[in-house]
Amino acid sequence: MSVNDRYVISPHRPLRCLGVALIIVLLTNAIQAWYHYHDSYDSDQALAELQKQHKQTLADHHDLLKKQHQALNNLNDHQQQLALQRAMTEELELRLGELQQKVFNLNKELVFYQTITQGNSTSELQIREFQLRKDTTEADQYRFRIVITQGQNLNDPITGQVEVTLNHINADAEQSSTTATEHSLNLRHVQVLEGAFKTEMEATPQSITVTLRQNGNILLSRDFEWLPE
Repeated sequence: MSVNDRYVISPHRPLRCLGVALIIVLLTNAIQAWYHYHDSYDSDQALAELQKQHKQTLADHHDLLKKQHQALNNLNDHQQQLALQRAMTEELELRLGELQQKVFNLNKELVFYQTITQGNSTSELQIREFQLRKDTTEADQYRFRIVITQGQNLNDPITGQVEVTLNHINADAEQSSTTATEHSLNLRHVQVLEGAFKTEMEATPQSITVTLRQNGNILLSRDFEWLPE
């Protein structure tokens, strides 16, 4: 290469440079717009997906709340049914116990009456049985049961009064008696009397006297020890 070939003189073309710069600017803007479009599209897609998931989550939450409410209602119904069943079971057990005790008492009465009617007892007037037990409802109250019998064939029943007397012994060894209760006597073959009376808390009777009276006269009197069941 010669010395003269090192330098080439070209004519000045300003429009060409401006065009190249404009193309570069347009390409840059196009590339930026393309990236912005794709970023915006991806963001819109992500937002739409999140909104869809949020809507589904709300629906699932509402469904779970509904199921929880139904489960609580079912639990309450089950607890109420269980409580009702327990109450019914307790009531039935109580009634069964009462019926069993009633059957026991009826069987006892039946055997007793069969003994009377079969002629295995004396024909005399008797205070055949006296039972005493402490009342469970009141501390100073006692319940009693008296069985009176006679085996004669009477046209009219024996009438009068049945008197229950409590016998005490004080500190001076003196005896005193207090009438606890009275009942009507109306006896043909068997009469069963049941009732209750109260005692003084500080004074325990030593014995009990059951007296049958008719027109002021004593038909029969019998003493029993103070032995409450």
